[in-house]
Amino acid sequence: MKFKSLWIFLALMANKAHAEIRFFSSPWLRLPGEAVHLKVSKGDRFLAYTDKNGHALQVIDMHSKKVYEITEHQVGDAFFFSPDGYRIFYRELLKTKDTPVVSRIKAYDGLTKKNLELKRIEGLSGFLTFDPRDLRYHLMYKKGILSERIVFPDHRMAKWQLAQRTEQGKWLATPGGILWLTHSGLTMRKVKDHKGNVTRFAISPDGTAITWSTTEAEIFVAKYGKDAEKIGEGFDPSWHPKKELIVYAGARYVGDQIVNTDLRIVNPKGEGKWITASQAIKERFPQFVEKGQGIVFLAEGTTDLFKVSAK
Repeated sequence: MKFKSLWIFLALMANKAHAEIRFFSSPWLRLPGEAVHLKVSKGDRFLAYTDKNGHALQVIDMHSKKVYEITEHQVGDAFFFSPDGYRIFYRELLKTKDTPVVSRIKAYDGLTKKNLELKRIEGLSGFLTFDPRDLRYHLMYKKGILSERIVFPDHRMAKWQLAQRTEQGKWLATPGGILWLTHSGLTMRKVKDHKGNVTRFAISPDGTAITWSTTEAEIFVAKYGKDAEKIGEGFDPSWHPKKELIVYAGARYVGDQIVNTDLRIVNPKGEGKWITASQAIKERFPQFVEKGQGIVFLAEGTTDLFKVSAK
């Protein structure tokens, strides 16, 4: 009887464990090649990503399902979608045997399929950081900080953007850390976090907060230039389009080694829950879609893109 009871107990525990695990039988979308740095435009019209080395920025038009290569050069995480969701702004690095490194800031129109060069800078540069409050992009390079406003034809700034014109400062993401700029960029301060370089960052839709991950697999949040607060361990944080919620690829540990990543949704204090526990794949680069009702993510080391509910 004891053996039978133990067998029943183990069976019940197994059923409970299986109820908590989501198995992904087939991908939502299969990409042409292994990808990283996934980003989704407003309205879910376009998906953009690079290859696993940070080269070959590509975009998928979700209406036609066609894939377009925007550039073959090094881009990494230095690109973002415009607020209307139809354009991609990116920084590419060019290097040949006979010429030094050149940084080019360019724009790609997803509807006309045309590229336009906006700026050319000699030497290396950092992440391309976009501020939704005044439609300016910021970029650190060897001579300082480049800051220019993106002008859209027939575009009027929203009331919330006009109200934020006297904001306390601006965010600037660099591989070495997150900077808080004040006095029109004349004063800058590095936001304190732990050791490790920035691997991925996301500015909140209202521009007041920023979240980022580091090479030490730590997730941070900072608001209005205040010191960073660690909210979890993992990679690739991104913001909900309407709520103060963050989704990221949370680290699963065995001892001190990361063996897997699953999706986790939290508030800016780190309070939240796991929404996947799939041992078969490593979820990476999650992005909210469907006005925050769903989440798409890449399966690390594959060409597969999956989608789960965020409710």
